[in-house]
Amino acid sequence: MPTDGRIPLFQATIFRPQFESCGRRLNCMDPKLEPLAAVVLALAARISDHPLLIGGNGPSPTTLARAIKNGDDLSDWGKRRTDACQALVERAMKVADEKGIWREPTAENLATLMMIEGMTDCEHESKCNISRMGS
Repeated sequence: MPTDGRIPLFQATIFRPQFESCGRRLNCMDPKLEPLAAVVLALAARISDHPLLIGGNGPSPTTLARAIKNGDDLSDWGKRRTDACQALVERAMKVADEKGIWREPTAENLATLMMIEGMTDCEHESKCNISRMGS
């Protein structure tokens, strides 16, 4: 039995195989899991360095520590990521609304709504702390 105090919000053993078998395309997934997939992608984007989020010339993980140590200005990439993340949060909320998860009490819908709440609360604060969202 786990003793670290973490309780998963959803069963990745059900979610991930379907996500991967659909080629990571949300519209191919079971409609009941599509909102969860959209919100997981929005949340994961907050810590991603993928070029689609920050642009092709963004810092790689190996050079990021050096850039921070040198005091390089990384705000341009942060702004790009923030804009992309906001768009993904809005998309997740739209998918959740279209699928009517507000009206169907399931564990997946609860997890989706909890993550949306955490991200939208964070969006309205002047200082968003990612570590707070994971606690």
